[in-house]
Amino acid sequence: MKQEVSSQYRPRLLAISRSPRSYPVIMVGSPNWCQTIAPPLASWLYKNDLSGKILLPFCSHCGGDAGDFRGDIARLCPKSDVREVLSVVNDGGEELTALIHSWLDRTGITASLPFRAG
Repeated sequence: MKQEVSSQYRPRLLAISRSPRSYPVIMVGSPNWCQTIAPPLASWLYKNDLSGKILLPFCSHCGGDAGDFRGDIARLCPKSDVREVLSVVNDGGEELTALIHSWLDRTGITASLPFRAG
């Protein structure tokens, strides 16, 4: 893992049938790989023009240092509005739903929704 991260390895991805172009808000998530995003997510971000999009990053980890997850995404998507990271330890446990709602509120996303999930 460390070698892939330090070499900025970007694996080839399978083609997908949907483009992110039509979505104003995109959630981008990855496990925390050595305090950064996993190479497959780096590949996807690098290969897609997300200019003008709101990006909502999230990651899971085992309790270690999250590093600069937001900054790493912002460097790959400099013309995107990269919001606060939701960092979840393990599976989030019983608090996961509350964590997600709070994160969406802090990022300003729920204010623009026509309804409140919950």
